[in-house]
Amino acid sequence: MSGNNRVLSTGYKKQGDTIHFKRLAVKELLLLVQEGKIFHGHLVISQQKFKAVSEFEKALGVADSLMAAISAEGWAPKLAEGRDLMFIQVIPDSVMSTLDVLGFMNLRHRVESKIDNALLSAGAGEWVGGDMGAGANMLFEVDNWDNANQMAMKILKDEDLLDHVLIAKRVLISSDDWQYEIVYPVEFEGVFNDL
Repeated sequence: MSGNNRVLSTGYKKQGDTIHFKRLAVKELLLLVQEGKIFHGHLVISQQKFKAVSEFEKALGVADSLMAAISAEGWAPKLAEGRDLMFIQVIPDSVMSTLDVLGFMNLRHRVESKIDNALLSAGAGEWVGGDMGAGANMLFEVDNWDNANQMAMKILKDEDLLDHVLIAKRVLISSDDWQYEIVYPVEFEGVFNDL
């Protein structure tokens, strides 16, 4: 996977307990318009599914036109006001089998420290929490999502972790209710366990 693959912008609508989204993403040499939903499925675990995906070649002005079209359809950049939260989950797999539990925890501490230092030095955000659950979970409150996401992805790429990570953006529904949109990898569909 490439560190250049990323979501450029997302618009949201809420219907019942489901968050619908329409977003513009870059994947290799293509622009993707992805429309889908985020909802709680079986056992109240978050799920993300696409309803439609359209591909466009990257060309001058195309991204701006697509973002304007999404906005004109009434998709809101936020459902509720609040600081953005980036949730990074490093998921262990057989390639990482040489890491024991303590080694995996040390990896999390090292990576979250690097990301925190980069965010703090740029005035883009800060680390707010981390734990070991479904993976090595790291949470950062950010003031500029695009800058913070690019900084985090660069560090994850430098650490050779992009193939082992999910990056989620908290979508606030209210001050005490939210769901997570998986923004990396951009083609992610499925279950996200935020525990």
